[in-house]
Amino acid sequence: MAETETPVRALTRIDDPTVEIRAWMVLHGLRVKDVSDHLGLSGHAPVSWWLKGQTTSARIENYFRSVGCPEKYLAALRSKRQEYLKCQKATSPR
Repeated sequence: MAETETPVRALTRIDDPTVEIRAWMVLHGLRVKDVSDHLGLSGHAPVSWWLKGQTTSARIENYFRSVGCPEKYLAALRSKRQEYLKCQKATSPR
């Protein structure tokens, strides 16, 4: 592992914030269900959609920040979400 790499980056070698955050969750014993339960959400879908960059949620993002998820992963996920929204607009019927 290079000196500047995090364990998650060394394990994944993928520039996908979803993969990086999920790997970080595994390393910290955090499951989607745990996040959903902590936030009082009904079901795991909102957290899963957020992790995929398909929806926004300040509550979910703030929770990940509060438990120590690296800001660079959260920022990368926000960028991924922007790209997802651009694609949605470009492919939606007019």
